[in-house]
Formats: sequence, structure tokens, C-alpha cells
Amino acid sequence: MTLATAAFLFAVGTIAGFINALAGGSGFLAFPAFIAAGLPPISANASAFVSLAPANIVGFAANLSALKEAHHSLILRSAIAVAGGVVGSLILISTGSQAFQRAIPWLLTIATILFALGPWLKARLEQGYGFEGHRFPLLLYGFEFVICVYGGYFGLGMGIVMLAIYELLGQDNILVANAVKNFVITLVTLIGIFLFAAAGLIAWMPALIMGAGTALGGYLSTLLAGHVSRRLLRNFILVWAIVLTAYAFATYAAV
Repeated sequence: MTLATAAFLFAVGTIAGFINALAGGSGFLAFPAFIAAGLPPISANASAFVSLAPANIVGFAANLSALKEAHHSLILRSAIAVAGGVVGSLILISTGSQAFQRAIPWLLTIATILFALGPWLKARLEQGYGFEGHRFPLLLYGFEFVICVYGGYFGLGMGIVMLAIYELLGQDNILVANAVKNFVITLVTLIGIFLFAAAGLIAWMPALIMGAGTALGGYLSTLLAGHVSRRLLRNFILVWAIVLTAYAFATYAAV
């Protein structure tokens, strides 16, 4: 790896860590950065688990006290996260690189659509149908398992999708929703790292260099959070996600 590539990964990691703490969606930066650095898509995906782990773990630790206000059992949700993460990671390992490359455009499409429509969908369900999501814990658990399978397989956009589902299903306090999200993602991330490392899919040096950047970015976000527009960040991530999805269709749809 050249010094320029290392500097590029560290810089992207710093931006990704900053965005992850303020708005989510850092995987939309980390994944293509690893591709640009020359990693195969399946290795780029696995390495992103490592590089984003510092930001996820710091986010989990910072919001630990808010977990006490979660609506439903954290023990059960831990088991769901572990099961979903294991299933998703094993699917990736067993199906291999070609299947993953064919799935990339569609996975990005799902993540982008849910990111874009999440707030609107929540408002429509509440205003049009009087939907009270907190009354349906089984629906929450089912969605959570599916998202964790997706997260164990791909990971990109998982936090955004999860926050949208939590909003829909009655976790109105964003601090609590974010704490639960970080808790679940941390479990899925650690499981993914263990299984992907055992399968030899992680490019450790690029992943650790970007991981150092995400740790710095997460720290900077705590200093500058009050001076950055979350709406502006969210719009930036959405535009980038659309561009990345279009690129993925052009690159991988015919694989």
C-alpha cells in the first residue's frame, strides 16, 4: 500500500467517523473508498466492519445510560442481533464474491430508499392510520432480525434503516433510539469481524488505517456537533448514496 493510499483511507475514515456520529450512513463513504484503494468488493465490505467498529463502539458507550429507557427487552434483542448477524455473515461467506457483487446494486437501492423515505413513511402511518408502533413488539423483533441479517451480510446503511424502523415502531426519543441502534450494531459488527477474519476476508492494514480515522472523526464530532447542520449532512449522504447506487448498477449489474 502506498503512502497516498494510506492517507486517503485515513482522511475518508475521519469524515466517515464524523458523519457516523452526527447523521449515520458512514458506510456509504467507507465501502467505495476501499474499492478505490483496490480491494475486491467482498473484502471491502468485510474490512468496513473493522474500520467502522471504533465509531460504533464509541457511540454505544456514549449512549449507554439511555438504554434503560428502551421499550422492549434488551436481552431478547441481543439474542436477535447475534442470530441475525451470524446468519447474514455466514450467507456472505458461503455464497462468495460473485453473488455478493450481483447483490450490491440492489442492497444499495434498498438502503437508499429506506434512508430517503423513512421520515415520510413514519409521518404517513401516524397521521393517516393512527399507527402506534410501540404496541407491536413482535413486529419490532421481526424487523430487527431481518435488518441484522442484512447488516451481517452487507452492513452499509444498517444504522439508517434501523433508526427508521425504530421511529415507525414507537421509539420517539431519538437519544434512546440511537442508543439501541448502536447497541445492536456493535453486536452485529463484532460478530461479523470474528467470522470474516476466520474466513480471511479482511484486509487488516487498510481497515486499521481507516479505523484510526473513524476514531478521530468520532472525537471531532463531539467538539463540533453544535455547529453542523444534521439536515445538511443527511442531504449530502442521500445524494452520495444515489450516486453510489447508480455507479453500482453500471459496474456490477452485469456481473
